[in-house]
Amino acid sequence: MQNLKIKQFITILFIVQMVVGTIWILLNINKVPHYGDTPEYIHLSLTLDLDKYRTILYPIFLKYTILLSTYLNIPYHVIVYIIQMIVSFISIYSLFYMFAYVLKKKNKICSKSKTLSRKEWLTILFLTFFVFTNPLTAHFNLSVLTDSLALSFTLLFISFIVHLCNCNNDKILLNIILASLFFVLMSITRPERVVIGALFIGVLTLYELVRYIKNKDKVIAQKTSLLLVVLIIGLVFTQIINTNTQNHIVDSNRVQPSISRSLYERIVWPRLSGVYNELPDSIKQVISYEEAISHDQSVNNTNMVMKKLLDYDKGSWNSVHTITKIAFLKYYLQIILSVSYDSIKNIFTPLTFTFNKYMKDQWIDWTMTRMSEFHPMLSNLYIKYFKILLIIMLSLILVKIKTAYNFVKNTNRITSIIIIFALTCTIFFVGVSNLGYHIRYSMPIYITLIILITELTRNLFPNEFNSKEK
Repeated sequence: MQNLKIKQFITILFIVQMVVGTIWILLNINKVPHYGDTPEYIHLSLTLDLDKYRTILYPIFLKYTILLSTYLNIPYHVIVYIIQMIVSFISIYSLFYMFAYVLKKKNKICSKSKTLSRKEWLTILFLTFFVFTNPLTAHFNLSVLTDSLALSFTLLFISFIVHLCNCNNDKILLNIILASLFFVLMSITRPERVVIGALFIGVLTLYELVRYIKNKDKVIAQKTSLLLVVLIIGLVFTQIINTNTQNHIVDSNRVQPSISRSLYERIVWPRLSGVYNELPDSIKQVISYEEAISHDQSVNNTNMVMKKLLDYDKGSWNSVHTITKIAFLKYYLQIILSVSYDSIKNIFTPLTFTFNKYMKDQWIDWTMTRMSEFHPMLSNLYIKYFKILLIIMLSLILVKIKTAYNFVKNTNRITSIIIIFALTCTIFFVGVSNLGYHIRYSMPIYITLIILITELTRNLFPNEFNSKEK
């Protein structure tokens, strides 16, 4: 009886968020949040002149939605939002669908003879709409940014990787094609996704190899080799598309992405003024102390300094590498602590977002100002309500930790993949890139973990909590 009351209580809380979220979506569907990237994407849709910072899919998407809006006499962003929401709903649904099958069949998710009941289909739809109306999901779906489509393609990519790792032989070719397709789509929507996708498959392959060594199962070996097939196909087609669409000299004043640049921004910023006195005189002749101070005020100022150094070295990275080495040797402990802190914020990004009042992350604060600029009272209520709801869900999981553990154990073929993905994204953002922690860039971690937390909450109880068998 107590479990039934808790289930009913959680169901009501979920429905309240769905109602508030739906109202927020309807009120904001004709608004365009003021992000700095939005005008650039609009410009790129007209010119299609791209450098390595921008990939082709979103400008093309905007180009044709703008044309369609002219024909239909509907604001272009409304069409953009509708398409983004449809793809978002499908992608969230796909991951919940994988959970339902893994939980029900335990590694027999592709069996044609076993299907989900009507009750289970309704449950998946219910949970999908719950995550679809999550404040951050709704906000990025209603923004003219790459984040919504990139996230949706990423979730679909993960879903078909899960399917590939668990399906019967008759589904292998289809899953290879679909996993490769969404690898390419997410990679030509946001440029860093190709690295994330490659790292993810690489780490997952190592994980599967460990399972093979432990179990000596030929099926595991076969599926591991198929992951590499997806990686090769995805990388080849992404490279072909980017090579033919990205003009590397569109903006000659913009230092192109590279590991050297990322390490410089990760290590040197905001510490250039702190190591200025230890720099060689040759570098001091290029960069003044005042420029070093300006450099440390914003990560956006690092481009100017690096450009001057590259021009001085005639395209060589020698001076950049020298500064990076000096800064690391002087501040290595501070850098290690910073990377560790950013790692914690990334891997636990739902908690980072929920307790931002105490953590005071500038990028979450900035994103919230964009979300709240049109209907601040409703937006703040919407955000605070979800934060309270998430705390309740996590509290229930802790109270029923044994049940939660059994669920994770029973669905390890998908939960392990989600956790590996979250860890891979974290490694990329804090180790390989200069992005550190940014709620926009951490959205793939955020949503996959929200889906996992939602599934854990649902399965804390012996029966479904949101619909009756008919």
